[in-house]
Amino acid sequence: MNFGVRYAFDAGQCTGPFECARNGSRFELCAGASSGKYSGAYASKAGSFEFGEYGYFVGCNNLGNFPFPTYPTQYPGAVWYSLPGPCSSRTWKNHEEQCNIEQPGGRCSGTPTGQGNCTWNYEEAGEISLDELVGIPSYKDFLRSGRREYDKGPDRGHGFTWWDSMHDELANEWRIMKARQLFAKRYPHTANDTAVEAPPCDFDYDRFYADPGIKFWQCSTAERGDACYSEVRWAKRYGIKVRPSWYPGLTRSSSFEEFQEFLFKQKKGHCTRPPCMD
Repeated sequence: MNFGVRYAFDAGQCTGPFECARNGSRFELCAGASSGKYSGAYASKAGSFEFGEYGYFVGCNNLGNFPFPTYPTQYPGAVWYSLPGPCSSRTWKNHEEQCNIEQPGGRCSGTPTGQGNCTWNYEEAGEISLDELVGIPSYKDFLRSGRREYDKGPDRGHGFTWWDSMHDELANEWRIMKARQLFAKRYPHTANDTAVEAPPCDFDYDRFYADPGIKFWQCSTAERGDACYSEVRWAKRYGIKVRPSWYPGLTRSSSFEEFQEFLFKQKKGHCTRPPCMD
């Protein structure tokens, strides 16, 4: 299994579905798992069980299967993905440096290593706008004209045909084709989504939630002779003394393991594994 559950993110905040409790191999999803609606403490958990167990995994969701939507769709083979970033327990406007350190997310530079804090990266390939795709030069003028893009009842637009027959597979295939054509026109030298085969979404609900023993992060407390050991010792002995602002949340009395955990979350230097905490 290469993918975890596909999380929803709203304004940068991970909103589930979350595992709220575990007793051995038994688990319980938070209320609202099917609808994706959470509030209060649930909305702040940000996958504390899942990220702590598996690292900051990339999530995938074959449409029609858990977590949403769990009903048939008219886009065969469609997949959603989730890519956890830093401080995912909070919205963008509430991000803080300490939160970014404690919750580093999975993005890292270069080729992902598979460590819990280095699971994904991306390169910009280009973009197209929906207005350009569907042929609306000015949405304000479009609204003033009295036209509507789509009406759910009759399954068509008013004075506009792009989204007609939204529940028809053939019509949806045509819309996908038009999007590919526009992208190819805008970026003729960039490979499109058909040039590289997408990895299969192999998220397994039963295995993901029933096996608490799988871990992406294998702990390893640094030992004398390791480059990480030297970095931790320097930070604990000298770094925090002369530059305490570099080590938020730590004091000179913090343990060796706490310093290693901090350096690990920084994703810099040679501390590529978290320490084994008792």
